[in-house]
Amino acid sequence: MSDFLKQHGLLYSKDQSTLIGIDKSSTEFTGHVPYGVRFIEDEAFSGCDLEEISLPDSVEAVGSCVFQNCSRLKTVKLPSNMTCLTPYLFADCGSLERVVMPLSVEAFPEGLFSGCSSLLEVPFRAGLKELPEYVFAGCSSLKSLVIPATVSKISAYAAKDCTSLQTVVLPAALMELSPDAFAGCSSISNIRVDPDNHLFYVNEEGLFERGLDEDRLVLRINPVEKTGVAFFEQNVDENIAADPEDDEPEEDDTFSAEIGLSDSETSSSGAENGNIDAIFSEIMGDEKERSASAQDVSVSEREMEVLSEMMEVMNDTGASASSSAAVTEDELAALFASHEKTENPSGEE
Repeated sequence: MSDFLKQHGLLYSKDQSTLIGIDKSSTEFTGHVPYGVRFIEDEAFSGCDLEEISLPDSVEAVGSCVFQNCSRLKTVKLPSNMTCLTPYLFADCGSLERVVMPLSVEAFPEGLFSGCSSLLEVPFRAGLKELPEYVFAGCSSLKSLVIPATVSKISAYAAKDCTSLQTVVLPAALMELSPDAFAGCSSISNIRVDPDNHLFYVNEEGLFERGLDEDRLVLRINPVEKTGVAFFEQNVDENIAADPEDDEPEEDDTFSAEIGLSDSETSSSGAENGNIDAIFSEIMGDEKERSASAQDVSVSEREMEVLSEMMEVMNDTGASASSSAAVTEDELAALFASHEKTENPSGEE
């Protein structure tokens, strides 16, 4: 006698309260689990080739690695009343782009999104206290991480090998950050720390943690490579048209030590990732003031150059206003005589 039932293209326990897995001999299952299931066993959908899976609100709990290695899976809807997620739930779902996450989730477990290389943003939830090991490891499409305000700890390898990650925003509550949390994140160029956090700070080199004896470098900034002026002076041929790409502005050290998002990055990060727009606007305002100040200095210097040239002309008694050639005394007397004849043609005094 069989220990499970086959129905809807799925395998159930005898009382149909537990979903065991997919019936591989059937093509009936389309991705929507019927209402009534209360528990889903470990690896129930592991390795399936569906693009979308939806779990009903009757589900109270799921096992670990339930969706692991679903290489084509793009969208998952979790039950709205689920509070606890399990380790490596979406591990190695390389096509995963969106997870409908219940508001009641209280914590992210180890390896939750590990290997989700297509995930563009993280569906954070309020109340998270910790980012555990490997929770975002290998999420190579993530460009920014705005850590929720309640997070106080980021564990080792939490965001390991997020190779596209450029911007990290850390909250005031953060008290513990592993030096290996962002190992392999070779593109980080912008770091922002909430000003109310008195343990961590940022300078041009990276993120530092204050210590009793000396401060510790926790996360290094990876600046964009710059081309020196000498390169252009030594290699530009005046007879060759300039490459338009050479006109692109260089990355600014002062600004990159804070935070900078492109328009596309700002639009792709939802409200769930925090109010980064306000932070970005504030820093952009500071950058504009700094740029304006630099521009005022350059204008003032140019004005001084022009004024200096005018003083040299005025002090040169042998120079004419309309010509650089000298005027002799005889030519000057002739000019006055000509002027007198014009003003007094009759010759009267």
